[in-house]
Amino acid sequence: MPERSGGRLWLDAMIGTRVAGRMMGVSLGPILELGDLAHPRAGGSVGVWTFIGVTPFARIGVVEELGAFGEIGLHIALPVLRR
Repeated sequence: MPERSGGRLWLDAMIGTRVAGRMMGVSLGPILELGDLAHPRAGGSVGVWTFIGVTPFARIGVVEELGAFGEIGLHIALPVLRR
């Protein structure tokens, strides 16, 4: 796996619904790949997710000059004070 400096910023629009008692949905959004020695590269991704206390997800996308990627992960929501 090649190493790159920098990071990735993304903004996702998410939509979901209840399926068999669980919240499930899809995400779609733009990506900006940043690097110490390279200009920013644009891209986009689409993913699926489900909420089960934590939120596992799978995402595929493409970034210009770098090509396609796939990733799986786990979003862990932080508690929010509600009144």
